[in-house]
Amino acid sequence: MKKTILVIALLAGLLEGYCTQTFVGKVSGIESKEPFTAPKMALPQFAARTFNVNDFGAKGDSVTNDTQAINKAIEKCNAAGGGTIFFPAGRYIAASIHLKSNICFKLDDKAEIYGAASGYDAPESHEPYEKYQDYGHSHFHNALMWGEGIENFAIIGGKVTGGPIIQGDPKGKDIGDKVIVIVKGKNLLFKNVTHDTGGHFVYLLNDCENITLDHVVIKKSRDAVDFMGCRNVQVFGCHFTGCSDDTIGIKSDYVLGRRILSENFYVWDCYFESGCNGLQFGSETAGDFRNIRIWSIKIALAMKAGIGITSNDSGIIEDVQYRDIEVSNAACPIFILITDRLRTGEPNVHPGKIKDVTIKNVEMAYEAPDFRPPLVVWDAKGLTIDHFNSPKPEGVEGMMLKEVTGLTVIHSQGLKNIPCLPANGPACIVIQPVDHYYPKN
Repeated sequence: MKKTILVIALLAGLLEGYCTQTFVGKVSGIESKEPFTAPKMALPQFAARTFNVNDFGAKGDSVTNDTQAINKAIEKCNAAGGGTIFFPAGRYIAASIHLKSNICFKLDDKAEIYGAASGYDAPESHEPYEKYQDYGHSHFHNALMWGEGIENFAIIGGKVTGGPIIQGDPKGKDIGDKVIVIVKGKNLLFKNVTHDTGGHFVYLLNDCENITLDHVVIKKSRDAVDFMGCRNVQVFGCHFTGCSDDTIGIKSDYVLGRRILSENFYVWDCYFESGCNGLQFGSETAGDFRNIRIWSIKIALAMKAGIGITSNDSGIIEDVQYRDIEVSNAACPIFILITDRLRTGEPNVHPGKIKDVTIKNVEMAYEAPDFRPPLVVWDAKGLTIDHFNSPKPEGVEGMMLKEVTGLTVIHSQGLKNIPCLPANGPACIVIQPVDHYYPKN
């Protein structure tokens, strides 16, 4: 009996994180025969009481600035122990809504919270740490809505749109550059929400945990979602287009004055179009990253990289697995890089590492206008490429290995007859010059 129990336990351990049933994404349309399984994430819980935002003076008439009324509803709901704030049909103009714990925004299907032309909170100071990341990451309060240290918050249904909110730096103007900002948050849910426009970010989430994005639509922004030093994240059923920068950004900056670990990410069944990177680590990488699982994804546009993994600021990126991803219209389908930029306040730091990365079942419709190689790897240790299929255009360079150790390439018949192939199969890996290249020890 003890042997039987031991065998069952061992099998359960081997199968943990995997699902044996074939999965077909309803949003991505991508089939996964061996999908991962996201663990059960903590979701926000709310008291069974509802407050109608109109009862606090909100008009939703597309003209009146409803910020004060919305904030009154939030104060009342929070003081009562939490619950749901309901937004009936209408467009609610607002700037710098102050989010609090234990509150669910429930929007009617025809309700929209829309950024005002002015009236935003001033960007708060985070000196002496602002020099370690760009302006947008260094300030939180100049947003359509923001909250710090909150737990149990959700937005369900309707639209939340940036409107006049800008994608660049405000430079002293009374305007926001972000839509939703939460810092040090816990148990966050964003479900069935549409964002017609964003700003520098639609979502900027810093040092948050237990985050769910469930069927969120973003139609236009600079970055779609930046997870800065977050843990326990699931993103599924999402559709992001019109982004001039990253769609999913897994990052970690130093604005809070410390290294923050990013871990336990599960992203599946999504459709992305990006003017930069579809699935991206960095560029901000002041903290470490581990246990990332991404599958059943369609990237229809990536003007820099479909899959980008960069460590610039001492972060160690490890235990990352991609599976069943289709990439088209990408300047570079897979891009991996380590630099010694080191934008961090930590003393005596060294360039980071990228290790134990597996990329499996990547289908690529290769249409890069500048004919970059399908894979560009400037530094990595423990990289596995399995079932990579690329219709490589004639004249594109093949593989040159340098500072890449522990490379395994199998079942990747999309790239054939490359002169420098390893014995176990083809790939296309090119090292290009970099101003601050850090060789491995």
